[in-house]
Amino acid sequence: MAGAKRTLPVKARAASTLCLTHVLAVALGAALFVLFASVVLPSGFGRGVGDRLSRSWGAPTPPGQTGLEALSRPTPTGPDGAPLVPAPVAAGWQLGVVDYAMPDFETPLVFAAYVENGTDFYLYAQGTLVLFSGSTAPDLDVKACSAGGEHMRLADRWNNVFHCKSHRPLRRGEPLTLVYADETAAGGLAAVDSKAAFDGLVDVPSAGAPKYYTCASTQVKNTDYLADWLAYHRRLGVDHFYLYDNSANGTVGAALAPPRPDTDVLVWPWRKSQQQANSHMATLGRARCHWVLFSDVDEFVFVKGATGRGPAPLRRLLAQREAAGKQQVSLYRLEMGSSGVLRKTDAPLAETYTKRRKGKGLWLNYKSAVLLKDAIPYSRVHFFDLRVKPLGFNWAFIQQWDEMQAMVEWDWFKVWDPRGHIVHYSTKSWSEYIAKYSGDLNGMIPNIGFERFNYTVDSPPSFWPAFGGVYRDTAFRNYKRRIDKRDEPEPMLVIN
Repeated sequence: MAGAKRTLPVKARAASTLCLTHVLAVALGAALFVLFASVVLPSGFGRGVGDRLSRSWGAPTPPGQTGLEALSRPTPTGPDGAPLVPAPVAAGWQLGVVDYAMPDFETPLVFAAYVENGTDFYLYAQGTLVLFSGSTAPDLDVKACSAGGEHMRLADRWNNVFHCKSHRPLRRGEPLTLVYADETAAGGLAAVDSKAAFDGLVDVPSAGAPKYYTCASTQVKNTDYLADWLAYHRRLGVDHFYLYDNSANGTVGAALAPPRPDTDVLVWPWRKSQQQANSHMATLGRARCHWVLFSDVDEFVFVKGATGRGPAPLRRLLAQREAAGKQQVSLYRLEMGSSGVLRKTDAPLAETYTKRRKGKGLWLNYKSAVLLKDAIPYSRVHFFDLRVKPLGFNWAFIQQWDEMQAMVEWDWFKVWDPRGHIVHYSTKSWSEYIAKYSGDLNGMIPNIGFERFNYTVDSPPSFWPAFGGVYRDTAFRNYKRRIDKRDEPEPMLVIN
């Protein structure tokens, strides 16, 4: 309770031990990640799959009349003069039967499907690949896809996402799943349990159809910071949002009810499924979006430069990079600290958290915006493979890091890039931090000593005021204040 006597068994040593344990755990994980990729994986691992992907998808789409001139093009309209807009996402949209009493994420399950043209379909699964799911069960040796019990060709896969080819038009209502090798099953093959079936809807991108110039896609579990994130990125130039509701009971959709016309909510309650959600968006979005920004709701795009009148900053940035021949833009992510905040507030993140580190640990990974027409629809969470040079299966891309950064089609922003970066509020308040990590609730980071040192919501560690840095940085807060005063721009649409 508030004001209760703290019962830390060892004060300074406990605090330093917890910090050190956290740092060492992250460092050890990163070291093992790189070691596995460089030593355990053979040289060139995954390139065969990359070559197969390249053959499967063919050459990248030639550049059209896009780029800076797109900013001044009129909005496409129909015969009645009304703006032409992409089709909304139909209710359900082949996401499978939603069951919130889902099995553990280790259990193999096909939970969603996407049918693109009646013969090409994608399956989104869990528990088929140990390397990325954390499962202790063996990998499934997936041999084929299945529609209505009939085997279909598996064209390619990436982790728990599978691209299937049907030799006939799919029939409405038939179940869709995967087939894997099983010595105990009749014929040596067994089907993965599935909640997905073809609902009769197909989604064919057509020439001359309108697309939103800039979309944003995110997977959301709670709505605490969602409204501010949406409002800010609308003013920054995002034309349409696709929210994958990852809550345990559909709270995201309920919180936005009724959603604005620029927001689609897709029910997606499956655990450890961000990679699958992003991959799903890469197929769903091809008929609807030109650029897509993939970001979390605690990540804000900081586009340096104009904040007053003129083109929306993100829209202008992407148009400039497209005019320069770029197909993907990856922005470095700057990590903000706790600012010593103990309990969650209702204030916007940028107003609450204004302190960070100055040296090591300040920058961590990237987030990206990608031209969907040039991307292979298998997400690596932080970026996509481009059709011009697929990188291969699993961790093969680690061995190709230098090649990736040398690709002329891929724009990698650097540390303190004058064009901008992502501001990431990952730590937040102590109450949110302990709720997220003390019980391994997110399935990623283990308990690192909360119970051992008797840390509770009401008894934070002495180092918390300095956790994540003490250097005051209000640059983004001030920038966001100016952006928040802008009028929302009209949606920008382009003809494919």
